[in-house]
Amino acid sequence: MSLQDTFHLENFDESQQGTLVALLIASPKPSFRVVIDEFYDRNSSDSQRSLALRCISIAVKELAGWRDTKPKEGSAAGAIESLDQMFSNSLTLPDESTSKTALETRGKTRVFSRKSEVDRKRAKPTQNKLSGFVSTDIFFPLMQGWWEGTRTGWSNQTVRIMATQSPRLLSRFVLTLGVILHFSINTPQHQHIVKEFWDFALSLRYHTFQGQPDPSVVHAALIGINTIVNISMKDQKSRLINEYAQQLVETKDWVVALIDGSTEEVKQLCGHILLALKDIMTTYNDILLGGVL
Repeated sequence: MSLQDTFHLENFDESQQGTLVALLIASPKPSFRVVIDEFYDRNSSDSQRSLALRCISIAVKELAGWRDTKPKEGSAAGAIESLDQMFSNSLTLPDESTSKTALETRGKTRVFSRKSEVDRKRAKPTQNKLSGFVSTDIFFPLMQGWWEGTRTGWSNQTVRIMATQSPRLLSRFVLTLGVILHFSINTPQHQHIVKEFWDFALSLRYHTFQGQPDPSVVHAALIGINTIVNISMKDQKSRLINEYAQQLVETKDWVVALIDGSTEEVKQLCGHILLALKDIMTTYNDILLGGVL
């Protein structure tokens, strides 16, 4: 990671990133530990920290067995932005005009769903190689570095920069945790990751830069929460009610407060989350009604 482009080689950044990602995939346990240690090293530069987050995100996705149907083009510097776009697209509610095609035949309108076509084109997951170490060697070491830095008066240089000077780096950090959360969905450690991330995301309600919350940090946190309620635990509403009641209540209060005065991207995510919370409450009421009957 500390290697510099001394000889101005062509595509040096892409080659460096590709090499690190390949190393993380080939020997994940020791490699992730080293990259995370480098991320929190006080002598690392902001570009090296960003490189570490990009490589972690891409390697996690590869280890989970996911492939894009159409590889995204762009430089190494845009890797996390590409993942951000991927999550934003996956969390967008379907448009009625594009999800269905109306065909006029003999005076009648027949409607055909394109869901099966979309499902066929979607990349299929293979074996999730993250199982067994995603929490102990990737997610929790990243979280541990953050909590240790914040609880000791910004003693860690990286945490101090993220928390007080660089909302861009903090948003990338949050987004990277969201990537790990998303791609650990079929692992035994997923519930531990869900709880830790949710508590961390809610703690960012009170995080400000120069007295104001940063939209990019809020957006990254909401993407992770949206992943929980709309993707990874979408079909586990009873479990959400029983095990995450406090997080659900605090999330609703935060999202409602964010709707006014936020960016369009944040408002859109707030809408998705509120719809999911409404659905969860409907399930809760049905459970109560069933108990009474």
